[in-house]
Formats: sequence, structure tokens, C-alpha cells
Amino acid sequence: MKPHPIFNDKKLLLNATRVTKQKDRRVSKVFIICKGHIFIREDMQLWIIERTGPYVEVNVIKDSDHMVMFSKPKKLTSHILKIAHKY
Repeated sequence: MKPHPIFNDKKLLLNATRVTKQKDRRVSKVFIICKGHIFIREDMQLWIIERTGPYVEVNVIKDSDHMVMFSKPKKLTSHILKIAHKY
């Protein structure tokens, strides 16, 4: 989040939104792999995930392409709802 002119107390906003190691580690990350992604293979997706820092879970949606929200909308919604209820 970047400071915006509509906020009067820029110092407070900058302090509250500063990214630190402690603050960054508070949020658990959950990733969804698109198994049928043509451009980014599964091994590359896993490589990206491994380098983004700590995560709690990786889910896989089979036969989904780059735009999983169009190719498998029900599966994606199901995964997102499970994640939301769990965390």
C-alpha cells in the first residue's frame, strides 16, 4: 500500500504500511497450480512458489489453463472457499 494524498497523517500511514520481515511473515500463503498451463510448466510454477518465501499449502487444479477462472471456475471457487474457511 502506498501513501495517498487523501490521508492526512502520512507519517502514521508510512509506519503502519511499512513492510518488514516480521510483518511480511504474518500472512500464510496458499498457492494454486494450474496443471494444464501450456506456457508455465508445473515444474516452473513449483520453482516460483519455492522462491516466494514461506507458504502453508499448494493446491492443484487439473486440466486448467492460464486463465483458471475461465477454464475451471467451479474448481477454483471451491479451492478459494476451502482456503478462506481454513485460514
